Amino acid sequence: RLLVQKQSGTRAIPLRLIVTMPSGVRVLSSAPEPSEISGDLMRFSLSLATDQRIDISFVPANYGQP
Repeated sequence: RLLVQKQSGTRAIPLRLIVTMPSGVRVLSSAPEPSEISGDLMRFSLSLATDQRIDISFVPANYGQP
């Protein structure tokens, strides 16, 4: 979980975020949805008009498999 807080009194600014996932994991969910997924990179394009919270849930790639 990542919380990016807007500074009071400032205008909305673009927020670009790139998350590199650890190798060998499987993403279960992401909120908000990334604008792009490429290999182990997740790219987010957001607006910092308000505080933004990014939640990514993941497990080992072989989790739940015999």
